[in-house]
Amino acid sequence: MRKSAVLKIVRVPLFMPHRFVRCNACSLTHRKFISLHQRPRVHAGGGRRRTLFASLYVASFILYTAFSQTPAAGKTKPSDALDSNYGPALAAADHFLQFWQSGDVENGMALLSTHAKAGITVDGLDRFFSNPVSAYEIGLGKRLKHGSYEFPIAVIDAPGNRRRHRHFSSIIVVNTGNSDWAVDKLP
Repeated sequence: MRKSAVLKIVRVPLFMPHRFVRCNACSLTHRKFISLHQRPRVHAGGGRRRTLFASLYVASFILYTAFSQTPAAGKTKPSDALDSNYGPALAAADHFLQFWQSGDVENGMALLSTHAKAGITVDGLDRFFSNPVSAYEIGLGKRLKHGSYEFPIAVIDAPGNRRRHRHFSSIIVVNTGNSDWAVDKLP
């Protein structure tokens, strides 16, 4: 006894999931609609959308890192510190620290501003230059106002000490006019 194949005609939308099956009764191929939970699964990483999304994500990350500006170290911006007056101000601070390192009172006093000279006595200035430093480091300066810069410095003790210590301070340099720079605050 042969089973007859009964096909039921059902109107379904075209986007319904289906698969083709071979009918045992008539040996023809028919379309069989399946429910959503019977649909074949796409394996991870096997879809075009996923690879397109991943490549767009990587490209956007590369473009973001290439064109984004990172903040400078510390609080100063390079555009503030590197104007046309920055070099002469840094040179004045360096010359003053060299005179302090060598114990040269006369040349060091010539680089002091009138405000700095008024704030220190002759004995205080002699004591300042009589304690020379072994070494110093000047950090990236920042502009305080037009014609005034502050440079952070690290001073290393004189070679007579058994253990060397770093002391951190700052030096302020001001423009006195005619492109002359003077130290306004001692370290």
